[in-house]
Amino acid sequence: MKVLKITAAIGAGVSFVIIAGGLLYSGCQNNLVQPKGDRFLSSSYGGSSTNDLVGVLLVYQIKHSGLDTLNTPTTTYQRSANASFSDSLNEFPVNAGVVTFNNNTFNIVDGLLWYQLEEPQFSLNGGMNHFYIGGSAHFPALTDSVSSPVDETSISSPSLGDTISRSSGFTIYWNTGSADTVDISVIALDGSDSSAAHGLLVPNTGSYTVSSSVMNGWPLGRLLVTVKRANFVRRTIPGTSRDVLYVVYSAHIIWDLTLKN
Repeated sequence: MKVLKITAAIGAGVSFVIIAGGLLYSGCQNNLVQPKGDRFLSSSYGGSSTNDLVGVLLVYQIKHSGLDTLNTPTTTYQRSANASFSDSLNEFPVNAGVVTFNNNTFNIVDGLLWYQLEEPQFSLNGGMNHFYIGGSAHFPALTDSVSSPVDETSISSPSLGDTISRSSGFTIYWNTGSADTVDISVIALDGSDSSAAHGLLVPNTGSYTVSSSVMNGWPLGRLLVTVKRANFVRRTIPGTSRDVLYVVYSAHIIWDLTLKN
């Protein structure tokens, strides 16, 4: 799998970074300290809540489809989880004590108060997953549960290696299954223009058309497409106006498509 580091804008106040095959979003609208944030920090994922987020816990599986150095199709899977917490004023990262997901304990990375768990155990079958925050002098103890999306996310079209017409646009198809949200991202990889990216939440209908007007002026060459299906719970900490967000998602990234005129 190719290693890339690209920063591009997706709407006002939101950007993302692709690092070593994973989509890691940052630059969101609130001030939560997050070495590796995610678009789920957007209020779009919070229902009617306008409270600041002071805790985010993300658990995910990503299916990567790409071409190796010999142009042989490859499929790999990445499972990971991360979490971060801030003080009540949403200014500084804090230690939230022991944090677990399905009884697997997160590690604190390099003293940065960034929690990470490799290979978290969960099934993509709609079953319940359990989060535990042990709490500390700086953050309350909390527990919550989030169901998994049903089935791994899989893009059926376009297929790895396909050529996409910039002047005609194209339609992305995926398996629906049960999920609270669907997040689509399309990125032109062979240019330096950060506007050559398109990302938004869409209904879980199984298809979405990227119009030619969206890709107008995009550099020709490699194109990346991602579909992310997610379930989440956003809770207000009792007695406060601060929220914690718990997310479980499944994504499919197709790394090697070709954009032509």
